Amino acid sequence: MIRDTATRVLSVMSIFGKRYTQKFNSADFDDEDCFDMLEAIEALCDIELMKEEVGNLTSVGDLYDLLKAKIEMNPTSDPLWSLICKMIREYSSMRDAIDRDTTLFRQGAKERH
Repeated sequence: MIRDTATRVLSVMSIFGKRYTQKFNSADFDDEDCFDMLEAIEALCDIELMKEEVGNLTSVGDLYDLLKAKIEMNPTSDPLWSLICKMIREYSSMRDAIDRDTTLFRQGAKERH
């Protein structure tokens, strides 16, 4: 859905090569990295980014403003909770449901019902 637009927007930046970020204030994504990042943001924030919206992005500030507006439109989404759960799964072997009572350490953990 957003791959074509992300490809078009970032193809100009990618011609400068990976050292571009050292000389210019740019993340210098390649097409695949940008697409992967936008998909991860969609999943993390429980939102859908439209092709037209992504096509208008030129800076990190633009992306921030778009995401903030999208998240505010979806009151059931909690990106901070999603981020915490994602990080716990990434840095531990836990694959079970995570809730507010899930302990960080074995000590004090209660049996699941």
